[in-house]
Amino acid sequence: MRLQQETLERERRQAAEARQLQEDACKAQAVAYSIAIKRTRQADRSEDRLFDQFRDCIEKTRSDLNETVLLCERAARLELQHAREAAAAAERTQPTEVAPPAVS
Repeated sequence: MRLQQETLERERRQAAEARQLQEDACKAQAVAYSIAIKRTRQADRSEDRLFDQFRDCIEKTRSDLNETVLLCERAARLELQHAREAAAAAERTQPTEVAPPAVS
């Protein structure tokens, strides 16, 4: 009888230890899951920041390119205007041909 009680008591302790180990394992899993979720959220935020920086860079580059195009267009128009003015000035200063005197 005493041996049976000791065996029962040992089995109860082992069952209690098994339950405790199972609870500890569940808690450890929950902590690991929580850490994984935090890391995923941090990675998402980091990715979002990088995407925002990339988008801002693209927008700035696009803006810079548009400004460059406008400046080039303005420079070309000024160059064309100067060329036309120079041609007009050259035309005004060219001597006109005078007909030679008629010989009688």
